[in-house]
Amino acid sequence: MSTNQAATSLKTGLESSSKQNLSVFFFHGVTGDRTHGANIEANLTAEGRPFVVLAFCERECSTKALSLQVPEAIAAVRDMVARDERYKDGYMFIAHSQGGMIARAVIEQMDDHKVHTFVSLAGVQNGIFYGPQEDDRRVNAGLAAGFGAAVLPPSVFDFSSYSGEDARMNNAIGLGSEVHGA
Repeated sequence: MSTNQAATSLKTGLESSSKQNLSVFFFHGVTGDRTHGANIEANLTAEGRPFVVLAFCERECSTKALSLQVPEAIAAVRDMVARDERYKDGYMFIAHSQGGMIARAVIEQMDDHKVHTFVSLAGVQNGIFYGPQEDDRRVNAGLAAGFGAAVLPPSVFDFSSYSGEDARMNNAIGLGSEVHGA
């Protein structure tokens, strides 16, 4: 496909999507829940868009492996599309933080999806990092306080060797020296 054809195709796709009041699926971030998309929901439903927050795996459940969450997300999307006629001609995915990874995996794995637009807010799609923020420090403190150590053995990642203040770009995080299977 030539550059002109690709540009024309993209322009046509965006114009057709913007003319529709596409329905929206919202994916919350890790440890999030159905309330985390409330502002976005209020704005988009005011435009008359159907809006569904996918609540298949909220709070602590959202910390489990992505390989377990993605099939649940696909099932939730398919269920809504089957139950609500407004989703049959296509929809948007809006995702926050780790929800972006799940939404992207759904797009890649769900052969029958009809996603017209994917919006990732504070997601890791491009690997962009703007430095530790207060929310990052809180998450790191929670990991070091027990959850991380319960999931990863010290031989893989030694949480006791750093504090929340160590979550800076110029500080090293202590990794265990033992490598299993090597």
